[in-house]
Amino acid sequence: MDYRIGEIMRFIETNYFRPISIKDLAREAKLSMSRLCFLFKTEAGVTPMQYLKQVRIREAEQLLMQDKSLCVKELAAKVGIKDRSHFARDFKQAFGVAPGQYKRKKSSH
Repeated sequence: MDYRIGEIMRFIETNYFRPISIKDLAREAKLSMSRLCFLFKTEAGVTPMQYLKQVRIREAEQLLMQDKSLCVKELAAKVGIKDRSHFARDFKQAFGVAPGQYKRKKSSH
């Protein structure tokens, strides 16, 4: 794997809760935005922003398992997603159920 892509992945994994743009990632990698997108997609199979979304949703699931008292708005904010409806849609797409349903489902097990 291209070392720059690995560095960007690590950057995303440690900064997912902050606002991150493709421009920020390109600056971090010292690449143009288009070159970063091309290399990232080639190496990781997804775009940098899709990877960021995956990391945020994965972290949201972990937070939800650790603290079931979090509401959807708090959960979204903790992983860097401002729009609650986008967060709920992305979470449902990843896990098949909305965050609240996921929380209730896991609480009952």
